[in-house]
Amino acid sequence: MGATNAKGGFVPPLAEKLVWECPACKGFNSTKLTKCKKCGAEKPKE
Repeated sequence: MGATNAKGGFVPPLAEKLVWECPACKGFNSTKLTKCKKCGAEKPKE
């Protein structure tokens, strides 16, 4: 179930929970990936 706002509308999840930004090339990748799809750099540790 998704979150709702004060008026009862849908609130999407934060982008940080869906993607991570590659520190090497600044490309965006799915959180399921452990390497950047654009440059192959490893996902940074949190």
